[in-house]
Amino acid sequence: MKKIALLIGIGRYPASDLSPLPAAPEDARALSAVLANPELGGFTEDGITLLTDPGRGEMELAIERLFSGRDRDDLALLYFSGHGIKDDTGALYLAAFDTCKSPNGELLRASAVSAAMVLDNMARSRSRRQVVILDSCYSGAFPVGFTGKDDGRIDIPTQLLPRAAGASPGRSSGDPANGQGRAILTASTAIGQAFQQDNEGLSLYTRFLIRGIETGEADASDNGFITVDELHGYARRRIEAVRPAMEPAIYVVGGGGDIRIAQVPVGDPRERYRKEVSESLDERGEFLIAARPRLADWRVRLGLDKADYAAIEAELGTKRRGEFDEKCRQYDRLLREILQKRGSLAAEATHLADYRKRLGLPEEEARGREEKAEEAFAAERDRHERNLEIYQASFRTTLQREGAALADGVLADLARLQETLAISEEEAAAIRERVRREEARPIPKPKSGKWETNTLLGFFGGLFGLVAAIVTIIATVPAFRWWETEAPEPSPTPVVSLADANRAAEPSDTAVGKRRAVPHVIIAQAEPPSQRGAVEGRVSPEGVTRQDSTVGWAKERSDVPIAEAPITKATPEPEMGTAPQASAPTEGASRGAFAHPTPATAPVGAIHESPPQPARMVPIRPEPEPARLIVRSNVADDSVLIDGNPVGPTGPEPHELAPGGYTIRVEKAGYEPFEKEITLAAGKEETVPAVLKPKPARLTVEANIPGALVTIDGNPIGSAGPEPHELAPGRYTIRVEKPGYAPSENRVVLTPGEEERVRARLTVVPVIPEPGQTFRDRLKSGGEGPEMVVIPAGEFLMGSPPDEKGHDEDEGPQRRVSVARFALGATEVTFTEYDRFARATGRRLPSDRGWGRENRPVINVSWKDATAYAEWLSEQTGEGYRLPTEAEWEYAARAGTTTPFSTGECIHTTQANYDGNYDYAGCGAKTGVYRQKTVPVGSLPPNPWGLYEMHGNVWEWSCSRHRNPYDGAEQRCASKGGGGGRVLRGGSWYSEPGWLRSAVRFGYNPDFAGFDTGFRLARAF
Repeated sequence: MKKIALLIGIGRYPASDLSPLPAAPEDARALSAVLANPELGGFTEDGITLLTDPGRGEMELAIERLFSGRDRDDLALLYFSGHGIKDDTGALYLAAFDTCKSPNGELLRASAVSAAMVLDNMARSRSRRQVVILDSCYSGAFPVGFTGKDDGRIDIPTQLLPRAAGASPGRSSGDPANGQGRAILTASTAIGQAFQQDNEGLSLYTRFLIRGIETGEADASDNGFITVDELHGYARRRIEAVRPAMEPAIYVVGGGGDIRIAQVPVGDPRERYRKEVSESLDERGEFLIAARPRLADWRVRLGLDKADYAAIEAELGTKRRGEFDEKCRQYDRLLREILQKRGSLAAEATHLADYRKRLGLPEEEARGREEKAEEAFAAERDRHERNLEIYQASFRTTLQREGAALADGVLADLARLQETLAISEEEAAAIRERVRREEARPIPKPKSGKWETNTLLGFFGGLFGLVAAIVTIIATVPAFRWWETEAPEPSPTPVVSLADANRAAEPSDTAVGKRRAVPHVIIAQAEPPSQRGAVEGRVSPEGVTRQDSTVGWAKERSDVPIAEAPITKATPEPEMGTAPQASAPTEGASRGAFAHPTPATAPVGAIHESPPQPARMVPIRPEPEPARLIVRSNVADDSVLIDGNPVGPTGPEPHELAPGGYTIRVEKAGYEPFEKEITLAAGKEETVPAVLKPKPARLTVEANIPGALVTIDGNPIGSAGPEPHELAPGRYTIRVEKPGYAPSENRVVLTPGEEERVRARLTVVPVIPEPGQTFRDRLKSGGEGPEMVVIPAGEFLMGSPPDEKGHDEDEGPQRRVSVARFALGATEVTFTEYDRFARATGRRLPSDRGWGRENRPVINVSWKDATAYAEWLSEQTGEGYRLPTEAEWEYAARAGTTTPFSTGECIHTTQANYDGNYDYAGCGAKTGVYRQKTVPVGSLPPNPWGLYEMHGNVWEWSCSRHRNPYDGAEQRCASKGGGGGRVLRGGSWYSEPGWLRSAVRFGYNPDFAGFDTGFRLARAF
């Protein structure tokens, strides 16, 4: 795709009574220079044709060449600045240098270029991208000082757009990537006029077209390209602000409004993409969905590798997320502080909301963190209560073991425990006093041993039991046949002899465990010595009556097998001394334990039926009673592991476990784990108090000045640097200091296992010279920095009044601004000073256009270049160098004056370097002297405060972002990564005198570097 442009400017009309338009040729030249800039218009030199004051024939030939022989994707642009007139039929003509009229004032059509001829060439062209810009207007009366460019009765849509096209003002429906169609831009509608101002070099419309391209401000979509729609819209808005009578218009066919006519200066492609990515991320570091198409446009434009894009996106995303995380940490710290002091966040809700807004934290994020903070605070309060319980239990145990008088070592252990549990001395003292008081209470003595009724009943009950035991022994001795010589077989292990026990069993009425019982079961069990004759009928291995619940327990235990055998019925107990007789089962069948067995009977413990059936003997193992384990700790949200198995957090709830040995482990992130081996006894409860000691926190203290000393809570720990220090968690006061600098002090809260970073910024305790004095700072690499002048503190009226000649709407409203004392460069930074920085940092040396370097002001430097130089100079001197704010610059330029220039109402080429071919308000600024290049700094007289070339020579960057109207941005420096234009001040050798006024301001892209652009530096005290 080729880009071809024809620019025509006609200012003289010697063959007719048409008024001269001296700005028209300058319009064409200025726009041609912008379009030819490879970083702006991107038109090649052989693709641009510039005609100034051409005749009709030359114009027609050039127009035909513009549109003929084009490819479909070529862009053909026609620009015309001059008079537009109509013949007696209402047809539009573009006036040429040799256009003339008849004696009666009618246009001689053969001497002008008809709109029909232009339209015919556009229609026959194969180019699908056609743009026509007409800086002429079409309405009536002319205010004093302005010259209209036509007779005010021309209808552009009718004359230059085909009726079938359906064109409409401002309508665009083409390809969003790069439109196709036709667009006609006019400086005014059919009923308005465009104006040129007598003493201005460019017409209003063209001036703002050029400014929109040069500054990048016309790129409304911020995708790096300027479309026809965007460029016209920018110019229209600027014109409406200063000349409401003008009504610029645009007429489009197809997607003509989307044609890309220029691009925004890129500068360093990586830096540009970093800027775009930075503006496309939300506060959490995630890409905004709507920003993705714009980033895609920039990737196409910049042409970097995919790896470069990915690295930049990852870096900035990580940085933005880190910034967001730091905001969250700051908010969390404040929440903890409020809760610790107030116990609730409600009391400070208003101030919290204000702090959240200043941090830039989303409301929903803040609400979630507030809820978590309150939950954590409640948990911390509960943990502290548990710690108090642990300390009380530990002290009680110690007191019981050691006695009232505790040894020094024991007291030291208690003190360490108190510190670990974070218990205050007041709380610990109260606990110790209470426990000592409770332990000192007397133990009630037993009652005197008198014979009472219960004692007597117990005695006779015991005597009766003894007699019963003797009778039982006599009754059971024959069964043992102890008189035989062979030893009897040993009694079996606990057995149950059952015949189809499951069929005989019936559900028990007992609800607990839903146990099943077998009625009238007689069992024999060998008891261990410690259990023999203990309770309820367990009197001997030979005959023990067990209740039904025992069998029920055996059946319900899956690990105790029960033999299946035919059921035998037990016979009722006979009278003493009689033989046993068979009978039906009765409720008293359990008394069969006292029956006299005979050889015909089954073994003791069997269930009898006649005839007896053989039975299989199955061991019955009694179920051990479980142990109970309680694990408590001094922290909340911990985890307990028993033999490596997680069982939840610590707490008062017991864990039921089988008796035996276990390994108990309690752990929590940020704390050293607690581990202990224990043995649990059946039926016993054991409490394990676990004390988790926090892991040390890590603190890194860095400073902006090397050799700064660090103290923590008054204890020196060495110099600031990247090496971390391990500290116990808690609150600390960090102080960083160095002789000659104001100390920095920060308070931090260190959490277990976490790392905290403190960045201390030390500022020099300066020796400030008096206003008007000059000085130079030493560079650590040798030599001196630029000469600086001390500017006094004060207040001034910023901006220009509406009646000041050349006043622009962005110069107001006027406002009083206070400025603190600071230093400003006596001159603009020179090539010698800048080249030293460029060589030291490996930066490209800017071009001097062949005018010479050394003591001339450096040119062709962007805002980012100037900022980089200031940062390097700050590092070299240890001082804070920067560009001046917009308010500081104007304050210093005025030097106490209120006139347009510090020289008064007028300025002269002996006082400033500018284009002397132009005047300002008829004051005599037009001297005819035009140097056409920069002059060495300090060549012209200084202003009243000793500052050289504040007016003219080169435009000077300020550190402020351009805002219209003023909103406070003029008093502060913009960040390096932020969007928007940066302000240029002062005018240059290339400017007309009106642009040198103290109040004039322009917003330019920070990547822009021009042949008339430089800077001077400021330094704060």
